[in-house]
Amino acid sequence: MVHAELAENWSLKALARHLKAHAITEMRHAERHMERILFLEGFPEVSRIGEIRIGKNVEEILFKDYEGEVQAVKGYNETMNLAQRLGDNGTREMIAEILKDEEAHVDWLETQRELLSRMGLPAYLQYLAGEFSE
Repeated sequence: MVHAELAENWSLKALARHLKAHAITEMRHAERHMERILFLEGFPEVSRIGEIRIGKNVEEILFKDYEGEVQAVKGYNETMNLAQRLGDNGTREMIAEILKDEEAHVDWLETQRELLSRMGLPAYLQYLAGEFSE
């Protein structure tokens, strides 16, 4: 959500909208994780959240978000494989659904990084200040 607010503050409205929608999707993923943990009679461990990496400019935001999403995809694949080995099909199916979202996030970020590379920063920022389809 921090990146969305930064983009809004920089008047990059299209980027801000996309990042906010992405943050909301991630919150829904966290909610699904907690629901599943509680269903399995576990207790959510939220004190061990990893480092939050905040970008100071658009390039850093795209890079840091991309790194985070790639790590998430890797982790979800590992978790899905573990759930399958343990015969926990409910968790495996939940993770498979979330994994699709994460892969879409990686794809979007790859596209944005490619656009930035091809267009150059000034043209890309102008693009982000306006409208684009999500």
